[in-house]
Amino acid sequence: TKAIELAQQVGFDVAFIDIRMPGMDGLETFRKLRALKPDTTVVMITGFAEEEKMRVAMMEGAIDCMKKPFDISEIRTVLAKVTPSEKGGPVKILAVDDDEAICGLFNRLGEIKSYSVKTVEDAEGALTLLRSERFDVAFVDVVMSGMDGLKLCDKINELSPKTSVVLITGYTDKEKAMRTK
Repeated sequence: TKAIELAQQVGFDVAFIDIRMPGMDGLETFRKLRALKPDTTVVMITGFAEEEKMRVAMMEGAIDCMKKPFDISEIRTVLAKVTPSEKGGPVKILAVDDDEAICGLFNRLGEIKSYSVKTVEDAEGALTLLRSERFDVAFVDVVMSGMDGLKLCDKINELSPKTSVVLITGYTDKEKAMRTK
């Protein structure tokens, strides 16, 4: 539901949508997002056996379906689909996540010449970088302490409208805690 509310307020280029979510599931979210913003590139993600829903999403226009945990090669495949191949120089990526393992994954991506990666653990660090640097893509965790990823997406669009934002999430203890509040 928050993703649809955000799409109504802020345009974004790429959405990673988890198939299993509390309330509205990912397939329903995908359909509502496509109806609202048909040009949004959608990648479905799941950590469960959801082959039928993934197949339906692909038939309805998702560009990819990724199973969690995903790795660098899968992220590269998605990046190739959403960033222009004619770009001179490395693709500049900002990853914002308070999970060290996710930041480590993106830092390993930065070891490949065609990508320049900076990672930060919170929105404040991301905003500091965005005031001085331009990024082609920002991968933003939806659930973080302080400013959440949805609010950060809005700020990124204000500061750097040409930066494609990819929202990422997975079932974590923080999300379970948020659902029980």
